Amino acid sequence: MMRSGLDAGPTIEPTLAETVRELVNQPTAESRLGHAQARALAIAERVTTQGPFAPATELGWGVSRRLTRAGGSALPALIAYRVFVWLLPFALVSVAVIGLVADLTTVNVERAVDRFGITGYFASSVAQAAQGGTTSSNISALTIGLLVLFYETYALVRGVRAVHARAWGVPLAPMKRPARAALNGLGMLLLFLIVRALLEGAARDLSPLLKGSLLACSFAVAPIAWLVISPRLPHRADRWTDFVPGAIVLGAASSVIGFLVVHILVPYLNQKEETYGALGLAAGIMLALYAMGWAITAAAAINAELYDRRDSAGGARARA
Repeated sequence: MMRSGLDAGPTIEPTLAETVRELVNQPTAESRLGHAQARALAIAERVTTQGPFAPATELGWGVSRRLTRAGGSALPALIAYRVFVWLLPFALVSVAVIGLVADLTTVNVERAVDRFGITGYFASSVAQAAQGGTTSSNISALTIGLLVLFYETYALVRGVRAVHARAWGVPLAPMKRPARAALNGLGMLLLFLIVRALLEGAARDLSPLLKGSLLACSFAVAPIAWLVISPRLPHRADRWTDFVPGAIVLGAASSVIGFLVVHILVPYLNQKEETYGALGLAAGIMLALYAMGWAITAAAAINAELYDRRDSAGGARARA
């Protein structure tokens, strides 16, 4: 696999165990608070240096330090903002396409929207907008929406590349073929949304066993998509397996976030529609996207941290 960016080595920093040990060796006050602090540090030292949790805590410490150096919460916020802006022309295009299909066929718009996994407030809003437009207005909206959607896809691809480069600690090189990158990104996004929506929609009317199988397949869409996308972003990895840990983390995080959105956030917004209106809906969407931004950023940081640790261990063995 080709390397992207420059080969920058890992930053030498104290480990979590070394940091905690240094705190333990510092004198504490002769008071209840001081004794409680000493006991807490002693427990932290045992957890970070002994037992099965030691590697995980060290990895978490390294990922945290890496994210702090890269920009912290600004990285997931960038992804959340870019995805939110991308969703606006995507919604416009979706409404126009559904409106044109409704004009040309006898399809039930509300049922079609619901079958694609959009329920409640979202389904009624999209269906009403699609049914309210004429054929000419839908064609105009589709044309304008596609142009804006293409540009926002380009901006989203640039944002994801920047976040990935920061997490891996490599320079962000300009895209050689921006139009092609935007088209590839748009195709991947649409394929991801369509495949996952079809799987979830098809699972509704099946037996529990088949429904569980299809839902499991829908949960696997996100990690597989990220495993395909990651090697095309700036990195220093040598092989495709270096991206597997981050893909697993992203898949697990997206499943949890999706469950919370579908079963908690969306029902709550539907109940509070009259109270919060469009602002409440936008805030809920941004919250979910910010969580996904953290998942994407953490996936890149975990891959980079594991690669640097393996590279450092290999270099140490070679010098021994």
